[in-house]
Amino acid sequence: MDSIVEFIKNVVFHPSPRSFYLLSAAAIVLYRIPVVDRILRTFHTLLHESGHAFAALLTGGKNHRMELNPNMSGLTITESKSKFHQFIISISGYPFASAFAFGGIFLITHDITGVFMITLLVLTAFQLLMNIRNLYGIIWSLAVIALMFLLLLKMPQLMWATGVVVNSVVLFESFVMAGHILLLSFKKPKMAGDAANLHALTGIHALIWGVFFFAQAAFFVFISVSQIIIWDGYL
Repeated sequence: MDSIVEFIKNVVFHPSPRSFYLLSAAAIVLYRIPVVDRILRTFHTLLHESGHAFAALLTGGKNHRMELNPNMSGLTITESKSKFHQFIISISGYPFASAFAFGGIFLITHDITGVFMITLLVLTAFQLLMNIRNLYGIIWSLAVIALMFLLLLKMPQLMWATGVVVNSVVLFESFVMAGHILLLSFKKPKMAGDAANLHALTGIHALIWGVFFFAQAAFFVFISVSQIIIWDGYL
């Protein structure tokens, strides 16, 4: 028993490539556990919807409301000035989440996990203050903010392990959801979310946008894995 406890302590408290792999594997297991999966996968929903919301702000539009739902779906209601701006807003959700996950990998493998966690904390607080308006989204955001502060102030030694688990879920979910949209855009293009919205705006079939979303997710997974391999000393 003592050896098991010591092994867990080494994984959680001592950053290393081996610990990263084990924590990432644990994240995938947690990803499949009911209730726990909803809590963790909502991080991806937050990032995806934040991509839409930030794109609206950058194009001079407005955000009216954001929802994070317990079934891992989300909604951001925006107001834009032109179809081109609507296009930018619609296309930004999946790439933002994937890029954020890669940024997390980069920070974690350079031993600055605290920056990643603080960024996630600030992002959550900002969206709660400015945009999130449904009950589940508010409760989830408040819980995340409280836990983040607890980690930062009372348990900083758990920061690295928590960052690895959360970011692994976000990266994995980014890839899975992009694959889901690709499949929907092939089988039920009118129900393919952002791909369907882009089809309505551009006239280009939803399947093309589904392929684009999946390709960008695969690209960010590839460069994330490459970063991990470089960190581990194999490249």
